[in-house]
Amino acid sequence: MPNPARELVAILDAWRDDEAPKEQDARRITGVDEASLNNLRRHGLALNFIAACSSSMDELERRSVDVSHIRAHEVTWYRMVLSFPNGWSATGNRVQAYKSNALDALRSLAGYLDMAGPTVTQGQIDQVPDLLDEVERLLATDKTLPDLLRRHLHKLVQECRNALTDYEVLGVFDLSEALTRLWVGVNAAAEASGDADQKRGWRSVVARYTPQAAIGLLIEAPGVIAQLAGS
Repeated sequence: MPNPARELVAILDAWRDDEAPKEQDARRITGVDEASLNNLRRHGLALNFIAACSSSMDELERRSVDVSHIRAHEVTWYRMVLSFPNGWSATGNRVQAYKSNALDALRSLAGYLDMAGPTVTQGQIDQVPDLLDEVERLLATDKTLPDLLRRHLHKLVQECRNALTDYEVLGVFDLSEALTRLWVGVNAAAEASGDADQKRGWRSVVARYTPQAAIGLLIEAPGVIAQLAGS
């Protein structure tokens, strides 16, 4: 699973260090050609990673880690991605646009997150009991799932319940990885279900809850999902 701060600083470093003579050449979005679409997707990923960094800092602060010196640079990260206020002008100075102290703050955050492990937000934690109840309801009513996948999902639900209990009682935070595994399993159920109504139910769960850590599975997950769905 990716570290959002590390992923973001890699994108910003690449834009800063690109050999194109002008920033708009390195980052151009001028049409529907492949290069423009790839750049557009990269901008979208960068914005997602900033949001993930913000959520991760919220969680670090909940654990009494002072990240105020890092959070002070959050607006600058947005300015870098959006090239605000001047757009990708030819007169832009890359050294000035990609401020080293803001990039260093991202690298510091990446180190914090490496030590802290994956996180989910408090809002997502609050949704977990309802999420698990909904998965169990679908498991009880969807008779079309392969038995192996059904047993796997039951195991994942129990794993999440145990992780939630440990978090609430002991402050142990294994929940993110458990929820991400469940997210992959629910995607597999949505693919494998042979009942149209149940399939909509599984897809609704996927749409309502995507753990932050699952961002890194968006490329890897389809193969895993296909394997589980065929089980």
